[in-house]
Amino acid sequence: MSNRKNIICHYYLSIMIKRILFLFSVALLASGATKAQDSDFCDAVKAIYWDAPNQFRNVHGNIFETSVGLSKFHSSIKVPGTINSRFVFAMGKFYEGALCQSKKLDEVKAAYNKYKAALNDCLTPEGLNMSLLDNFTPGLGELKKVAFMPPYSKDTDLKTLNGHIALEVDYNKSAKNYTLLLFIYEH
Repeated sequence: MSNRKNIICHYYLSIMIKRILFLFSVALLASGATKAQDSDFCDAVKAIYWDAPNQFRNVHGNIFETSVGLSKFHSSIKVPGTINSRFVFAMGKFYEGALCQSKKLDEVKAAYNKYKAALNDCLTPEGLNMSLLDNFTPGLGELKKVAFMPPYSKDTDLKTLNGHIALEVDYNKSAKNYTLLLFIYEH
């Protein structure tokens, strides 16, 4: 009987070890997925940014709306985390992606801080400098507009500068919601 108890104990012990190893591997994969998502976000933003001097020809998709002086194009690159995105051609060309939309300001603040840090980690090594600008939307003063721009001096030929990247929070009075937006400008 004691041999039978040992076999049963070993069986249950092996099942417990397998479960623990499985849970450990799931946790390990989940942490790796987060790093991959951050990397994918950064890669997509940089791909769009570096195509700005080319008027985004390699990254915008098909046109879906046009009117006098305005054209809107689908994006052929999906920036991870965006709810929706598009390219707008009107008095300059730019990418626009919505990263978060909520009626709760706290949710948008959390997303703002997350993406501000992600953009800083991604773009500072590329030589872009982060600047914070006032947000004049009532109630959003603490959520500054974030701009990432290439360095320049009084001697810099502005025609040679690549575009810039901006992150800002907006409020829609009629829908009563806040939206966190990512912009990548041609200039």
